[in-house]
Amino acid sequence: SETMTAADTETIVQDQEMEELALLAARQVLNRQSVDLHPMMSPGKVNHTYRADGGSDRVVIRLNGEPHRKHEFHKEQWAMEKARSVGVDTPKVLALGRIRDVSYQVQTFIDGRHPAADDVSAWVGIGRALRAVHGVPVQGWGGRFDVESEVFVHCWEEHVERCIGLLGETDPLRAHGLLDGALSTSLETAWRDLPGLPVGLSHGDVSVRNVLLRADGQTVLIDWGCAGAASVPFADVISIAGEHDPSSPEIDAFFKGYGSSWDEMQPRLTAVATLGAVDLCRWAIDQRPDELPRCLHQARWALDFYWEGRPWRPRPDSPA
Repeated sequence: SETMTAADTETIVQDQEMEELALLAARQVLNRQSVDLHPMMSPGKVNHTYRADGGSDRVVIRLNGEPHRKHEFHKEQWAMEKARSVGVDTPKVLALGRIRDVSYQVQTFIDGRHPAADDVSAWVGIGRALRAVHGVPVQGWGGRFDVESEVFVHCWEEHVERCIGLLGETDPLRAHGLLDGALSTSLETAWRDLPGLPVGLSHGDVSVRNVLLRADGQTVLIDWGCAGAASVPFADVISIAGEHDPSSPEIDAFFKGYGSSWDEMQPRLTAVATLGAVDLCRWAIDQRPDELPRCLHQARWALDFYWEGRPWRPRPDSPA
């Protein structure tokens, strides 16, 4: 028989605590004591997510106990409101706050289905929705959001200049075998044009798992936890290309909905993708050394596909 580890026990206790807090939030919003709770865990399991049924009423409860994410639900609410202002369907936030140092958000329940990954008509709708989202004006850049000023706290131009400035001979990524002198020089040349790119609202995690189709076919974008101010349309296209071959029918359908093409976005798409992949490795070195092998593996994938033009394959989650 398997022995339960301390980590297993901690997970069970945490799940029980989160379920208790979800019930408290659901009872308050639905204004009734009798509530049925159903787990709706996302693959990434960043948040604890539940559907709460109170008679004929349904809501979605999302909770997160990580202190550094306490403002994330506010950012999501802002992003979804901005998306709806340009005609993109999203859940509405009914309540948010904190219970026992755990952040919670209550959303309207969307009655819909996730499209299949190769659903061409769904990808046309996703393209149209993202085109509208990318037109939302933003201040600042990045994923960190100041709730009071409604400004993303970093600057795209400064970020690009910083990335370029780190491509010197003392670059630690040379020691890790990711870059060398010739590649660094070529990347610097490619990145020099990036500061002038437009910055707009980005969903940040475009996938069929974050899309729902209503009965009438309306496209609903959900899970805005990775939303931010980014170079548009490139950041979201790069996210999509991690899971879908750009030559596939679904991506062709996406670009038809968006009103562009993969070829039209080159070479800036390559420049943004490589800058992001390299910068993620630098983040791992500075903040999460345990994540460095994964980040290096993904950066090599990005350089192979975008820079070297090698055949597409799905972006790896971890080293083989």
